[in-house]
Amino acid sequence: MPSIAQQAQDFFYMHAGYGFDPAKETEHQGRTRGAKLLAKVEQQAFKRGFYFRWSVDPHCDSGEFSDEKPAWQLWQCAMYNKHGRIVNSLHGIDFGRDGEPCNDPYRRIVEAEFAIDGLTNIPQ
Repeated sequence: MPSIAQQAQDFFYMHAGYGFDPAKETEHQGRTRGAKLLAKVEQQAFKRGFYFRWSVDPHCDSGEFSDEKPAWQLWQCAMYNKHGRIVNSLHGIDFGRDGEPCNDPYRRIVEAEFAIDGLTNIPQ
């Protein structure tokens, strides 16, 4: 059975976006590099006590970008440090009609990308 670190890397390889420099690496190498980074920062953020809270965004809905009726709810995510202070947030996250972050892979990707910022730019 793969290690937890390998399972995380496999998850991000499959679900996260990626970029690569064709002059230096293959698409697979770039995708693997990105997946490794997201898996690493996800684990580091957890160890350092960062956590996330998701809720329905009360300030906007899909009517902001879609004419489809009825409009559906959008979500927001806040990242907290170990002291309970919000250090990052994102609003207007679309999981689609009847979608929610609980069962959507995008939730984990948003949190890992927050972790990159939290581990590099935010005082602990």
